[in-house]
Amino acid sequence: MNLYFLLEDSKSFFKVLPVWLNFILPQFSQITSFDNFHNNTNCFMIESGFGYPSIKNYFENSLCTIIENDIPLNYFIVCWDTDANETEEITTKKAFEEIFSRYKAKCELKLFVMNRCFETWLLGNCPVYYSSCKNEKFLPFAKFYNIGEHDPENMNAPENKNISHYHLTYLQEMLRYSYLKKNYSKGSPLAVSTKEYYNELYSRINKTEDLKTFRAFVDFLQSIR
Repeated sequence: MNLYFLLEDSKSFFKVLPVWLNFILPQFSQITSFDNFHNNTNCFMIESGFGYPSIKNYFENSLCTIIENDIPLNYFIVCWDTDANETEEITTKKAFEEIFSRYKAKCELKLFVMNRCFETWLLGNCPVYYSSCKNEKFLPFAKFYNIGEHDPENMNAPENKNISHYHLTYLQEMLRYSYLKKNYSKGSPLAVSTKEYYNELYSRINKTEDLKTFRAFVDFLQSIR
């Protein structure tokens, strides 16, 4: 089983995903070149499309490389985020599917959207959230939206603020004032890459109906274990 991940993200998710995969799919190993697929099995490769819309060009170029070099690949997995813009999500999915349909690839295409962004998924850690609520400096965020009781994917943002940027700020403040006392940035996200942090997110989707897009992604990974 060989997996190729193409991410819109070039920072946070790009750095965290390979660490998560080490304990979600421990039998898989990471490779850094398409050529390595020829000599190995149970491998995964992760590349970035460096945002949207450039990811569409990376998608087609990668697809051509896979076909021209007869890369033994089972799944071509694409992940991108959206500010809950359903029109944009549908349009983007159709664009990927249309490009994929023009080629005779032997692999299967899997598309996963993050609603609203990667940091939204990370907000699902309830113990971190509740411990941060003990600090009065975090209370404006907790009062705006209680992510311990309500789905982080449904959180909007205060007026005149970008949703994804607000979710990032919310996460940064939550981590800073929680028992973890960690700083987080897109360039330095490893505070959330631990197995313990992931297990809390996994517990959230097992106990609630929250984080549907995270659940879809994790269910897929669990299905190929």
